[in-house]
Amino acid sequence: MTAATPEPALLARLDAFTDLVGRGIAWCVIVMMVVQFAIVILRYLFSIHSTAMQESVIYLHAMVFMLGAA
Repeated sequence: MTAATPEPALLARLDAFTDLVGRGIAWCVIVMMVVQFAIVILRYLFSIHSTAMQESVIYLHAMVFMLGAA
């Protein structure tokens, strides 16, 4: 018989980490949708343009793509 290996504990921690990242990505998607909706409402109903809001959607999308692809 071989000695017990620490792999199950490591795998449990990695699984918890990926679960946490996945939940964070899910919230990023919700925030991205709300910001995009606000951009559309502000632009077409109130004629207000915000470059910072548009860039935040781009950065959120990049974050979701890069973290979700991993």
